[in-house]
Amino acid sequence: LAMEAAHAGSPEAPVGELAYHFYRAAPLGEAARALEYAERAGRQAIALLGYEEAARHFETALQAASFLPRDASTRLRLLLARGDAAWRSGDHLNARETFALAARTATTLGAATELAQAALGIGRASTETGAVDPTVTAVLGQALAALGEEDSSLRAMVLARLSMALYFSGDEARRDAMSLEAVAVARLVGDAAALGAALINRHFVLWGP
Repeated sequence: LAMEAAHAGSPEAPVGELAYHFYRAAPLGEAARALEYAERAGRQAIALLGYEEAARHFETALQAASFLPRDASTRLRLLLARGDAAWRSGDHLNARETFALAARTATTLGAATELAQAALGIGRASTETGAVDPTVTAVLGQALAALGEEDSSLRAMVLARLSMALYFSGDEARRDAMSLEAVAVARLVGDAAALGAALINRHFVLWGP
């Protein structure tokens, strides 16, 4: 509490240290503060490219949340953040497992946007190795259905990643159509990042002898 008071309102507050101390006191009723500071520390670490540190902070936030009344929305937000940090740090197995938990939580909540983000996270943490990955195709298909037909950046990226995931399926017509639609939707919504992702996946889909 003294450390918190000494840095009250300061952008230079040592949020990582505060998160640690409040987490140690979480069983005594300080879990909410622990969660807040751990999440802030995680996002600060992401901004500074400290991805492994960020993943640890988000894990602390998730642990702190376990001392509080169950809040699936908060857990979902933290799982997505932890998965992203793990992926950025190169820990793809951990990222995939975390995004899978996020996908299940999003499905329970009926949260289409977060489901799509989790599905894309699973896709990013996976690679095509000569066979279709049923987990990747299933969650991307589920996310695509949840997003509906409205054109959006997320829909473009999910279409693009699903077309790539189907590369080894033998269904060339389906993956080609999805890939073309992804590029068209990304152009329509005017999102350069989505268009970049769609074009990269389009290149993969067109690859052949």
